Amino acid sequence: MTRNLYPRALDTFLRISIVLAIFIRTNATQEFNDTLSERLNILRLGTSLDETEYFFSPLHLAHLNFSKRYQTPENEAIIGKRSIFFVGDSTFRNQFQAFCLAMGAEWKNANWVRGSTSPLQNVTFTAKSSQPCGLRSDLRPNEPYESRCVGRWGNYQVQALHILAITMGSSVSRAVSEAPAPWTNVQPDVIYFGAGLWYLWPVPFSNSVKTWSFFSDWMCLEENTLVTAEAYLRTATSHVVLSSAHYICDEGEWSGDWEFIMKTARMNVSKAVAPCVDALQTHLVSATDGYHSKSAQQYCVDGFRSSSGIRRLNNRVFAAASKITSRHPKGEQQPNFDIVNAYALTEGHCEANFASDRVHFVALVFDEIEMLLRKIGWLV
Repeated sequence: MTRNLYPRALDTFLRISIVLAIFIRTNATQEFNDTLSERLNILRLGTSLDETEYFFSPLHLAHLNFSKRYQTPENEAIIGKRSIFFVGDSTFRNQFQAFCLAMGAEWKNANWVRGSTSPLQNVTFTAKSSQPCGLRSDLRPNEPYESRCVGRWGNYQVQALHILAITMGSSVSRAVSEAPAPWTNVQPDVIYFGAGLWYLWPVPFSNSVKTWSFFSDWMCLEENTLVTAEAYLRTATSHVVLSSAHYICDEGEWSGDWEFIMKTARMNVSKAVAPCVDALQTHLVSATDGYHSKSAQQYCVDGFRSSSGIRRLNNRVFAAASKITSRHPKGEQQPNFDIVNAYALTEGHCEANFASDRVHFVALVFDEIEMLLRKIGWLV
């Protein structure tokens, strides 16, 4: 009888210890917990991660460590104002939100978020039919949307904005480069931008694998990167920073046509891209399009959504960035141009994603922010 008491007592002790640990941790972060649901709604990327799971996740630990290392004493005086634009896709949105969190600021969407009409809806810059590359409209209904936050970083009051732009060389890029405009009313000190994850085939959220809706963006990556960077360099007062695209994890579950394509690609990529080849030959590649050199088959293999495809794309980004750097040597002209190598940070680190995600690497988002802040001199 006495022997049976020991396991029960040990079990009771362990249960009480776990409850106390959770209680102490929860109270230690109560202020953060008060707004957690609102402030991390998008950063969770739609997963079922609840608040308790979040507290013990790598993302929360990264946030706490980052804030602990770089928190500014509140009694230090504000000596000026700064502004930074995050211009890009959901990976930039996550960095924008993480930076707002690091500043202790809550972000607010503009009045024209999804479901309303964007003031940029009627802005179009269409390329001539004989030119495959050039400024054009890529706006879909109700996009881009913008969020902003105002907080404190170091001795400065900082206004941060996120503008959704899944491509470069578009009307979104033109609108940002004309800031301050009525839709922002902010002159950016720093513009941080990039694109690429949407360029590869199959395209995310596409209704059919028999289309490659961002083929021209993929083809024109170098030219549009240069055009966009040059436009931003005429706009920003301090820095323009280009980010390479995140790594893409190959492993994971798929469904429908995607499942067949991805399984086939593991054995024969050339066979897997057959729907892409049909789409290009039928709709896009012709003698009048202005595209050149490779066959539709080779285009589809090179632009396949995979770890290899995104590596090839980023090599082209780096090549374009080197041209920009040669045109704008540091110290000779303001603003400075630099690049954040998000690809190197995320390559192979698929464990940093939440389940079923292959591209966001949210557990590394504060590492990305640190890289950015060092590039622009906001961290020393």
